[in-house]
Amino acid sequence: MILDKSVAIIIPVFNEEHTIEKLLKKIIKINLKKINFKKEIIVINDGSTDNTLRKIKSFKNIKILNKKNEGKGRAVQ
Repeated sequence: MILDKSVAIIIPVFNEEHTIEKLLKKIIKINLKKINFKKEIIVINDGSTDNTLRKIKSFKNIKILNKKNEGKGRAVQ
C-alpha cells in the first residue's frame, strides 16, 4: 500500500510537562495507514520553562520547533 496523503498534527505547548507525554502517546497510537494517510507530528515548544522539552525529546519521529514564548497564536503560525 502506497501512502500518498499526509496529515500534519501541530501541537503548540507551553509548560505542559504533566500532560505532554500522555497526549503524544495517544496521538502516536492513531493509525491512519488504514485510510492511506501518513502522519507527521510537530510540537512547537513556546518557550517552556519546565521539563516539557525534555519529555518531548524522549519520543522518536516527532519534529520539535523550540522557540521563545510568543503565545499560542504565534506558535501555530
